[in-house]
Amino acid sequence: MYTGPTMPFQGVLSMRKLALWFSSSLCVAAILCGCGPGNGSGSGSTPKAPTANVGGPYTGKTETALSFSGNGSSDPQGEALTYAWNFGDKTTGTGVSPSHTYTAPGTYTVSLTVTDTSNLTATASTTATVAAQPPVANAGGPYTGGIGAVIYFSGNGSSDPQGETLAYAWNFGDGTTGTGISPSHAYTAGGTYTVSLTVTDTSNLTATASTTATIAGLSPAANAGGPYTGGIGTIISFSGSKSNDPRGETLTYAWNFGDGTTGTGVSPTHAYTALGTYTVSLTVTDTSNLTATASTTVSIKASTININGLVSGGKSPISGATIALYAAGNVSNGSTATAVPTFLAPVVTDSNGNFDITSDYTCVNASDQMYLVATGGSPDSASSANNAALELMAALGPCDQLSSTPFVTLNEVTTVASAWALSQFLSPGGNVGATPNNVQGLANAVITANNLVNIATGASPGAAVPANVKVSTSKLNMLANALASCVNSVGGADCSSLLAAATAGGVTPSNTLDAALNIARNPASNVGSIYTLATANTVFQSALAAAPPDWMLYATLTGGGLDGNQVAAIAVDSGGNVWVSTYFNYIAKFSPNGTPATATGFTGSGINESYGIALDASDDVWITNRETSPNSGSGDVTELNSSGQPLTGANGITVGGIDYPVAVATDTNGNVWIADNDHSHVTLLNSAGTAISPSTGFGVGYVSLPLSIAVDANHNAWVGNSGGSPTITRISSDGSQVVNLVCCDEEIVGIAIDQTNNLWTVNYDNNSISQIKDISTTTPSIGGSFKGGGGLDFPSGIAVDGAGNVWVTNFHGASPSLTELAGSNAASPGTFLSPTTGFGSDASMQEPYGVAVDASGNLWVSNTGNDSVTELIGAAVPVRTPLVGPVQLP
Repeated sequence: MYTGPTMPFQGVLSMRKLALWFSSSLCVAAILCGCGPGNGSGSGSTPKAPTANVGGPYTGKTETALSFSGNGSSDPQGEALTYAWNFGDKTTGTGVSPSHTYTAPGTYTVSLTVTDTSNLTATASTTATVAAQPPVANAGGPYTGGIGAVIYFSGNGSSDPQGETLAYAWNFGDGTTGTGISPSHAYTAGGTYTVSLTVTDTSNLTATASTTATIAGLSPAANAGGPYTGGIGTIISFSGSKSNDPRGETLTYAWNFGDGTTGTGVSPTHAYTALGTYTVSLTVTDTSNLTATASTTVSIKASTININGLVSGGKSPISGATIALYAAGNVSNGSTATAVPTFLAPVVTDSNGNFDITSDYTCVNASDQMYLVATGGSPDSASSANNAALELMAALGPCDQLSSTPFVTLNEVTTVASAWALSQFLSPGGNVGATPNNVQGLANAVITANNLVNIATGASPGAAVPANVKVSTSKLNMLANALASCVNSVGGADCSSLLAAATAGGVTPSNTLDAALNIARNPASNVGSIYTLATANTVFQSALAAAPPDWMLYATLTGGGLDGNQVAAIAVDSGGNVWVSTYFNYIAKFSPNGTPATATGFTGSGINESYGIALDASDDVWITNRETSPNSGSGDVTELNSSGQPLTGANGITVGGIDYPVAVATDTNGNVWIADNDHSHVTLLNSAGTAISPSTGFGVGYVSLPLSIAVDANHNAWVGNSGGSPTITRISSDGSQVVNLVCCDEEIVGIAIDQTNNLWTVNYDNNSISQIKDISTTTPSIGGSFKGGGGLDFPSGIAVDGAGNVWVTNFHGASPSLTELAGSNAASPGTFLSPTTGFGSDASMQEPYGVAVDASGNLWVSNTGNDSVTELIGAAVPVRTPLVGPVQLP
């Protein structure tokens, strides 16, 4: 009966006592039944001994702690172990992982005894091999001295851990050696030497350490020249030629121009952009790496001018004309010029037409192209009637050269010369300007203007025109006579006829300078009316007995390697220099004013039958030579540098499948594409003249007797074929993809690619020009075939100008000429813009072969028939030169 909360616990205790009794009874029974020790593994069995694991064998060095491990030891009963170590060098240790440092090298027997809590033991042994510590080398230094000076070296910082004696071996870095703890040595040449010390102890252990010995030689002497002076933009030539090295070693030259820019070489050039005095330093270094530095100064000062001059009309003085001096603009072609702001009072011509500008202007930029404009005034000193339509101009040249221009005449001749030469940079109102990237083109245009006229006398030709250059003076004087009809009228009463005759494109000029510009821009308009005005005012001598076919002005160049050599292709470099190939072994080069680079041209290096010429972005010249002996008579390619020196061997380049090469083009990757006529394929070279194409060339089976080649904006080559049906072949930039396009007409002798990815071909046999549109797409289309106009007569050469207009030379015809067609941007592409006789038919061209556009807007034509070059002045919109890939604006 439940009487309280303790009852369950009492019951539990009783059950536990019963279990203990039952367990004890079983044990007694087990003993009585013979299940005691020796017959089982119960609590009465004998314990087993532990197992010792000493690890190892061990290796180490003297004086360095060596770690031992007994972790592999164990006890079968799982009892705790104690560890007793004997390291074999009369020292002992305890613990499962002791460490020990040996003081002497040798091989030691290491033993480990483990003991469990039942006092059972086990022992295991291994070895510890201890090597001696190597010595420590210390070479001291770094050391310094001079040539021939005794330097004392020290190895005192070296040591041996065992205290053994050391031997010292030195290498002084100049091929000599030494011994001992403190040797001495003298060097015979300047420089920095690596000195090494190897120490060896009596146990034959070694150690090496290095340091340097810097020996000051006889330093070079630097001389920066100077002091130098110049103006903003003036190219200053520096000279370190007086620097020297006492041992005759070669020097390198490092310049700091003091304005944040640097240069190299013995005679670098530099132009400063701001006024001031700059410290220029030159550091020279010889082959022993010894240096010296010298400094000098350069003063960039404002230039002043002093110009006297005369304004005349029809050789009569113009009184009361206002004189303005301008610096050409630098924003765009025809951009607003900068009027000189520092005149204290207007400069006006006196009763004799004279004017004087004295130190009233300082050059902002030395290279600024300067020009004078005279407006208004009267040719009758007795009359006060002002001729508001009178505007005359003279192109002067770079600002920093004005001091060498003491006298300037402004008249109709200087105005015509300026308007034609600068027509692509001149806008109505007398503004001359160029894009920032075409400073060279504008400068060259001014040079051309000064070929046409002597600005000191106001007469044509120019004072410095080369002897091999003949300018169209008679035609220029006729134009000047036409202007004189207005200039010489009192109050402008007789100007209406000139202004009407100069009207073109719906634009009527308001003054004589704008009239000249209108005629220059539209040379085929109102030719008869202008001629009638000119013949009525024969102030300037002219031999034109009849109206010319157009009013283009021109110059003819001969010599320089052209004479008798059958002129062929033509190209223009970045400086405006003109390069011409010939059939008979010569390459000619002319400066922008027509001066030949050499009297006889450049020859050699495989040049022969040179039908093609192209320039790369570095102004290197690539020439295709159709038949030359080194390549079994199959031709080669020659590369010249910008100075005309050959960069190829005596036999030219013959790799990559070159075989009767006739045409060449360069791309913006630096590669050179060559049309091989005889074996009907294309060769591709890199800029070093190494073949990219295989020995069989590219385009085999597609190209057929090619005569022309051009490269598009995607680096694809387009090849004009003359064999079979008329086709043009497109070859990918790596030659892996070739496609033929059936197009054009027979014998595609010329190809040009414009700025908008359209291609134009010259079809010689069919007297036509073809357009292929959208060549950057996978499916170009035929734009049209154009013939029967503009003087087209067996077209040969082709070029596209900066406006996209197409210019073509006509190889045959009674009066060989150029044809101009409207470009791809026009409302009607392919429209003939030239008259029925073509342009320049009075320029004495004979069999005009090639044509190129320069950055001044001049057209350059090579004449096979009379071995000359014709320059049609200011006729086209400027392009970037050299032509690499498609045409681009400068």
